[in-house]
Amino acid sequence: MQYPSELEQFLLFMKNNHVKSYLEIGVGSGHLVSLVDGFLKPDKAYACDVRFPDCLKDHPSIEFCHDSCYGKHYLEWRNSLGHIDMVFVDAIHRRRFIRKDYNREKLFPHRFLAFHDIANKRYPKLSKFWKRKVAGQKIIFVNTNPEENLISLQKTKEKYAYKKKYGTSCGIGICWEK
Repeated sequence: MQYPSELEQFLLFMKNNHVKSYLEIGVGSGHLVSLVDGFLKPDKAYACDVRFPDCLKDHPSIEFCHDSCYGKHYLEWRNSLGHIDMVFVDAIHRRRFIRKDYNREKLFPHRFLAFHDIANKRYPKLSKFWKRKVAGQKIIFVNTNPEENLISLQKTKEKYAYKKKYGTSCGIGICWEK
C-alpha cells in the first residue's frame, strides 16, 4: 500500500539519481517492485520475501530470493549481488527486526537505503528508529494531503478501511552516506 504522492516522489528520486539496481526486501504482493521494474527499467531488479507473489510471474527480469531476509541463505544471496543503488526495506516492522534490517544492509555495498512506513501511525517504533538511529543524509516523502487515498490492490469490505488503521501517510525515508 502506498499513497500516490509518496510513491511519485520516491520514483522521481530514483529516476533523478539514476538508480540502475533495485532490491526490495519484504515485497508482499510484489506490486511495488513490479512497478519499479516496469517504470524505471533498472538494469537489475531484485526482491526477497518468504512468499513468491503471483504478479512476479509477469516480471521474469526480477531476480527473486524466496526466503527470509534474516537467514543464512539471504546473506549469501545478498553478498552475491554486490553493489545495489537502492535497497528498499518493507519487512517486519518490529523494533528488533528494524534494527537487524538496518545494520545488515549497512554491511553490504549500496548507495541508498530506504524504509517504508516511517510516518505510519501504526508503526511508531519504526518512526522513532528512523529519527533517532538512522545515520547519514536523509530525505523523507510523506503524504500531507488528508484527502488522498491509499493505493491498495487488496480487497477490503470498507473502501478506505486502511486510512483509519494507518493514518493519512505511510512515509518513505531514504538515507545515504555523506
